[in-house]
Amino acid sequence: MGLYFGKLNAKVNRKWGIALGMLLTGCIMCMAGLPNSFAALAASRVLLGTVSACFNPFTFSLLSDYFPPERRGFANSII
Repeated sequence: MGLYFGKLNAKVNRKWGIALGMLLTGCIMCMAGLPNSFAALAASRVLLGTVSACFNPFTFSLLSDYFPPERRGFANSII
């Protein structure tokens, strides 16, 4: 999914992409506490991993906008 979100990164506002990812991650985490079967728990964990894959392309792209080339390695190591 990281490849899909990387392609989507060029078409969508990155700040809104991160905000939507955070919103969906919170909702899916709430859903992960509700299942009463292993299949439902596994499905919620797969959804959580899928949505969480959006953060890497969006954040690294924003870091390249905010930091000069000589400071990007430091900024990426903190993330």
